[in-house]
Amino acid sequence: MTALVLMIPLAATSTAGAIRRLGGARWRWLHRLVYVTGVCAVLHYLWLAKKANPAPYYYAAAFIVLMAIRAWDWSRRASKSPLPGGERVG
Repeated sequence: MTALVLMIPLAATSTAGAIRRLGGARWRWLHRLVYVTGVCAVLHYLWLAKKANPAPYYYAAAFIVLMAIRAWDWSRRASKSPLPGGERVG
C-alpha cells in the first residue's frame, strides 16, 4: 500500500506542465520517491512469497544490482564535479 501511495504524486507530476510548475530541482527531488517505492515493492514480494519460490530473490538481486550501479554512477559524477575553490575530489 505504501508503494502505491508513493506512486500517486509521481504519476500526478509526470507531465511537462507539472515539471514546469514544480521546477526541475523540486521535481527531481520528488521523483526520487521511486527508489523508496522500489524497496517497498521488493519487500512486499519477498514477504508474499513462499520459501520454495526463488523468483522474489531474483527480483531483489536485480534491484540491488541496479541500485549499486546507480550509486556507483552518482559517486562517479560527484567526484568529477568541481568543489568550491576549483579543486576536485579524487
